[in-house]
Amino acid sequence: MARWRDASEIDQAIRTLAFCGESDFLPYARFLAGWRDAIAGIEGGWGNWKEGTDVAFTLFDLVTKAALHAHEGRKMPPFAAFENAMMPIGEAAARHGLQIPEVTDPADEAPVSMARRVSDETHVPSGHQDKLWTVDISDFVGGVSFVGDVFDFDGRADGSESEEDYTHIWEWDDFGRSLWSGTRDGIGYSVVELRDCEPATVALRADGETVGFYSDAMCWIDPPHRGRGLSVDLVRGGIALLGKVPDLNLVGFSEAGLAAHEAAHRESVREAILRGDLDDSHIPSVRT
Repeated sequence: MARWRDASEIDQAIRTLAFCGESDFLPYARFLAGWRDAIAGIEGGWGNWKEGTDVAFTLFDLVTKAALHAHEGRKMPPFAAFENAMMPIGEAAARHGLQIPEVTDPADEAPVSMARRVSDETHVPSGHQDKLWTVDISDFVGGVSFVGDVFDFDGRADGSESEEDYTHIWEWDDFGRSLWSGTRDGIGYSVVELRDCEPATVALRADGETVGFYSDAMCWIDPPHRGRGLSVDLVRGGIALLGKVPDLNLVGFSEAGLAAHEAAHRESVREAILRGDLDDSHIPSVRT
């Protein structure tokens, strides 16, 4: 039996995407919410008007999947899938003389395009100094073909149960430059250099303790600190430490690891657009 799609999950997905900083996917979630509201007065609305609900199921599944993946740090669905999923809704709206929902800026509910919404957004600079925005995603991780669970790793491994041993990172106490600092859920975090560590490594610090690291394209955050978008800050801090953008297309990634690198690139580009260093034609588009 197919699962029922509860309309309240749409609002939950919007909250999750906003919390996780996945602003590129919010327009699709708000479009879906707009359709749900538009059909509210037709035969009982969502769940009761079969045609109006059924045409939205594909987009519903994509939006809720995106929210789940954002929360878990996994690879997001491709943008093209969202665009295709909106087409049946537009066709149904035309058949029944309904207005197609518009994406609105939550600050003032004024209809805006995705490019306008990104460029007009009130922005607090993150402080990151990475240069990810200077290269296309394809030159960074856009061509990665080695993705799977085989590339998962345990950043707390100490060599006792496998050949992996990251003990030296957790014990390192010679810290260099601070690459980023910020607050999440009331906790102060920083990404700092491990001085003279090879390969170049940054640590995620909170309350005087190391709670994660980024080294040689491997990103680890202790479970209690996940779900706060910190993998993006670790990746961007690690790239800033390198002083160049590496080509990681031949690196094997877990789903979460690749998603973190893609999100780091999106955020770097988004900030460059807001600073005026890029025009909005560089907003990341379809991922394959």
